[in-house]
Amino acid sequence: MDKRRTSLRPLYDSMPLRSTRAFDVNRLLLIAILALLSYSVFYKSRNAPGELGLNGVEQSVKDAIVPSSRGSKNGSVGKSKEARYAVMSMNTKCNSYDYVAVSSKDRYARKWGYDMLWSWDEPREGGFKYWDKLSMIANATKATLAGERSYEWVLMIDYDTLITNTSITLDELVEDSLQQAEKEGKKRDDIDMIVTPDCFPLNVGAMIFRTTPWTLNLMKEWRAGKDVKNKDGDSRSEQDVLQDFIKANTHRTADKSVTVLQWKMNAFPKEIGCYDNRDPIPWKPGMFLVHFAGAWAHVKEEDPTGVLMRKYYPFIDRANPHTEDD
Repeated sequence: MDKRRTSLRPLYDSMPLRSTRAFDVNRLLLIAILALLSYSVFYKSRNAPGELGLNGVEQSVKDAIVPSSRGSKNGSVGKSKEARYAVMSMNTKCNSYDYVAVSSKDRYARKWGYDMLWSWDEPREGGFKYWDKLSMIANATKATLAGERSYEWVLMIDYDTLITNTSITLDELVEDSLQQAEKEGKKRDDIDMIVTPDCFPLNVGAMIFRTTPWTLNLMKEWRAGKDVKNKDGDSRSEQDVLQDFIKANTHRTADKSVTVLQWKMNAFPKEIGCYDNRDPIPWKPGMFLVHFAGAWAHVKEEDPTGVLMRKYYPFIDRANPHTEDD
């Protein structure tokens, strides 16, 4: 017999029964509260009857709503060999809006079983962090081509974004984009890159790539463009390089891409009035994503991006188009 257990029994026997029960009840209450909080954080975004899918958002501009009801069969957040999609983002510094930036993306990936991939490392070669987007896309593509992952497409989004309609799946975004490509006379199997404009021809704050050898080669050529100056002798950003590629159809980037309407996956809020000339619509509740690009140039308050991120965070999964100005 365990002597330690025997020696402790008189202590337990001497404790008032009421105190022991009170302790157990309090502990059970604490466990229940923690479980409830966990459920709230990670499953708040489960589809509700009135949520909008991509078709619903598009038709809501025409006064129609079509909900999405598809669920996940791919597992959970992390790195799953079976996941067909990955969501990617990056950051290297502390911000006032870290919680809303991370939780928005993590919640979406967790809901649909997509891998959520982050890069927190300092920029490579002492350059700007945004160039590391190319490395992340290339690494995911390599892993897929090597059979280590099963990604068909990867979504790269900037850190200063919120996924505001978690009922819109990447399946829906990709299918809608491929249908647009077909309307433009392209073959869906030829499309490996999905991008959007803003008031300029391209904004790389939200992009979708198919994990193909062409994409892998594009990342290499795209990065090489970093060393080529513009006509004024200035360095180009990753956005400048890709925009020049598409304009000149370098590496067949125009043939291999489709430029979808901005609001479908890279909407800007009313505070940042730089919209797609084809359909100049600011973000509205029910749209997939809101991007606060260049907030510093439009919002004169201190911490402009943080102000907007916190303002729009409560609109996640709120499909009522009349609530934006509440």
